Amino acid sequence: MANKKKPKIHVEQLVSLADYTFIPGNEGHCPISTALKTNRDILVPRVNDKKISFSRRMSGLRYIYQTPLAAARFIRAVDNMLETGEVPDPYLLILTDADLIRAYPRGTRDNESAIRQANRTEAAVHIDQDGQIIIDPPRPSKPTGHRPKRLNTAAA
Repeated sequence: MANKKKPKIHVEQLVSLADYTFIPGNEGHCPISTALKTNRDILVPRVNDKKISFSRRMSGLRYIYQTPLAAARFIRAVDNMLETGEVPDPYLLILTDADLIRAYPRGTRDNESAIRQANRTEAAVHIDQDGQIIIDPPRPSKPTGHRPKRLNTAAA
């Protein structure tokens, strides 16, 4: 009988919508990527229903994982939350060797994802203590040209 080896766990992170502010549909500000940012070793997480990518400070590598099916369902539920009004239950994200697509030296970024990220201006969403969905106003897409009024603190 063959000895089946357990896959090595790379990441194990609980994702609770009540803990973070996020932007539905945004790869860099979804609840999973926001939860991954709490780990000091993880940098620049990007999450969608097909792949999860992030860099590790200690290894100097960027990792790309296939999004587990349960995580993809969680992402879709979060993205549809504003239409359905249903808040998904907390989710335990586990990424293993089986999910790893590739790892490469960080610092090399494809232009397409950089352009997509630069064009995003969605509104931020967070869940309050009562489980209610709160929508923050969208960020302005271009500078307004107005400076805030400042008090003159110089000595007279």
